Amino acid sequence: MKRTLKTYNVNTKVFFDSIVTGTQEKNGDCVFEYRCNDIFLTGRDNSPFMALASIREQLQERGLILLCEGARIDVYPSGMSSGSLMAYKTVMGLQGRKEDLVNILGPTEDIGMIGTFDQQKAYRDEWTKSLGTNPEN
Repeated sequence: MKRTLKTYNVNTKVFFDSIVTGTQEKNGDCVFEYRCNDIFLTGRDNSPFMALASIREQLQERGLILLCEGARIDVYPSGMSSGSLMAYKTVMGLQGRKEDLVNILGPTEDIGMIGTFDQQKAYRDEWTKSLGTNPEN
């Protein structure tokens, strides 16, 4: 699988195209490769979401942000979807629904919702807590 995605340089405020390719190894690991100009990065994990997170963390060290659904703070996989490219776009107080599933390598233009992996985990924790206060649960 190969996707062209936008990358944003936080220092120069410039957007540019990058290529992300993904393969699955015989042992089940997902391998993502990121390429843009002279940058080549690899992320590997048994979870595609975590393999992508590895690339995102490497980009962050360079002041770069990958604009994809999997980089949004409100997107996180469930236990059942952790081995796929699908994750839930969550809303505080509401359970994830089938129609909330997004492809983590899908493009997004909503740069205001892009965050670090740590911000995603914090949002996920807050979202999980918010479900306990929802009277519909």
